[in-house]
Amino acid sequence: MAPQFQPVHYERRLPLATRLRELFETWTRPELPQEVIEVSRALMEYEGIKPPACGWDAYEDPEEGGIKFEDALLWPEGVPAILNGQWPPKHQRA
Repeated sequence: MAPQFQPVHYERRLPLATRLRELFETWTRPELPQEVIEVSRALMEYEGIKPPACGWDAYEDPEEGGIKFEDALLWPEGVPAILNGQWPPKHQRA
């Protein structure tokens, strides 16, 4: 995939990916530690991917025509949401 911005700091990916793997190896459900979230977002940035326009923490209520978080995952769970035109969200809720 082509980067969404320049310059992309690809050299920072390996340390972040290694740290993320360590965090997942020790993670137990249900709570997702804040460090996992922060490292994941940083890794996406160092892959050249911008945050979504609606922000990382946007939530679209399924009862109001939105989608569940797990349906927003790109592979494979998010594909139905993408195909149904539900992702990315069209607006940000206040």
